[in-house]
Amino acid sequence: AAAAPVIASSKVGELRQRGVGTCVIRPFRPTRLYLRKERLWSELRALERFAPDVVLLSAGSFYDPCYQPALAYFCARTPHPVVLLGHAHSEFFPLPDRTELTRLFARLAGMIFVAEGNRTIFRMQFGKDLTSTSVARNTPLVTPTLLPPPTSGTTHFLCPARLDCFLKGHDILLATLAAPAWRERDWHLHLCGAGPDRAQIERLVV
Repeated sequence: AAAAPVIASSKVGELRQRGVGTCVIRPFRPTRLYLRKERLWSELRALERFAPDVVLLSAGSFYDPCYQPALAYFCARTPHPVVLLGHAHSEFFPLPDRTELTRLFARLAGMIFVAEGNRTIFRMQFGKDLTSTSVARNTPLVTPTLLPPPTSGTTHFLCPARLDCFLKGHDILLATLAAPAWRERDWHLHLCGAGPDRAQIERLVV
């Protein structure tokens, strides 16, 4: 039997130990040969053999299938309903081929957004709903009631997010807190996360 694939994520490894089936996509160069191989045979065919009732495709953005051909080919050929969950959408994202995107979205059984604003931007870009859409809002962990501002002591802010200024806005947050109105207040900002912009954020803090 072939050796089990090496899983870089410890969380995926834990799922495998609990009996969750996984398949790993292994792109290679030359890209043209990889794309031809994906048309003929893809690791995602394991899902077709599994024959799920519904496939929930959790993607960084709704454009992921355009940049990952294995996903696009899977959506095109699978007989099972596919629901695409996009964790990010923005008017600043470069728009891939609109015609190909329209075909892709039309084949989906549904699309799930994580914010109403993301769905609004999508509708603006495409002019209409191409398939059934819904919004899965994060359940608040604290009361939505506005807390009264503290009258004494240090105010502590926590920002748990990947250290990516373009997507998470750490630079905007720090610029806001650098304004004179905030410099006169007693506060402490805690940044929790890791990412490519750590060095840049450290420079902004200093």
